[in-house]
Amino acid sequence: RGPGVWTVAAAIRVGPTGRVVALDSSEQMLRMAGERARTYGMDHVELRAGDMATLDFPSGSFDAVLSVQGVFFVPDVPALVAPLWKLGRPGGQLAITTRGPNALEPAISLWRSAVKAERPDAALTFPWERTDDLEDVRSLLAAAGVPGAEVELEAHEIAITTPDDWWIAVRGSAMRRTMLDLDDRAAERVRERFDRALREQGVWRIALPGIYALARKG
Repeated sequence: RGPGVWTVAAAIRVGPTGRVVALDSSEQMLRMAGERARTYGMDHVELRAGDMATLDFPSGSFDAVLSVQGVFFVPDVPALVAPLWKLGRPGGQLAITTRGPNALEPAISLWRSAVKAERPDAALTFPWERTDDLEDVRSLLAAAGVPGAEVELEAHEIAITTPDDWWIAVRGSAMRRTMLDLDDRAAERVRERFDRALREQGVWRIALPGIYALARKG
C-alpha cells in the first residue's frame, strides 16, 4: 500500500522469481507505487485497487503478508488482522507496522495549538493514536487469533529542514482533513502561526517511532 516504498522493498526481497501483490484503495497511491516499481524495473509487482477490509484472496495464498501503517484505519482492528493472518501459508509470516507513542512530536503539538487558536472545537485526534502502545498492539493481535507475535518499539526521528517539510506530512496524512475543514483564510493563518512557532522554538526534528509486529505460522 501507499506510494510504493514497501512494495519495492518487498519486490527486492522476493527477487524476480517471486511475486508481490500490492493493494490500496487510492488510485493516486497505486499510480505512485506503479511509477516507483517501474523505476526499479520491478516487473513482478501486481497492483490492485481494493479495500483491505474486504480481501478476496483464498486462505494460504501468500508466504508473507505485510501491512504498513494501515490497520489503525478500521474501527475493528482484530476483525481486519484475522483474515490477514489466514492469508499466510504454513511457515509464512505476518508483519504489521504502526506508529509509536508521541509520533510527530513536538511539531504536532505546535500544529494542534495553531489549529485550536483558529477553531477551538476542531477534532485533533488521529487514527494512528489508536495503536501507538505496545501492549495494545499485543492485545489486538491476540484478539485476532495471532499467537506468539514479537512486538517491538523502535525509536526514530526525522529532520525538518523547513516548515514546508511539515506541510508535506500534513497533506499525506489524516491531518489534511483538518486543514480542508478550514476556509482558505483560516488555513493560511494556521500555517503562518505554526511556521512562526516552529522557527521561534527551533523545532527541526520530530519523533517518528514505529511499532513492529511479526508472527510466523506454525
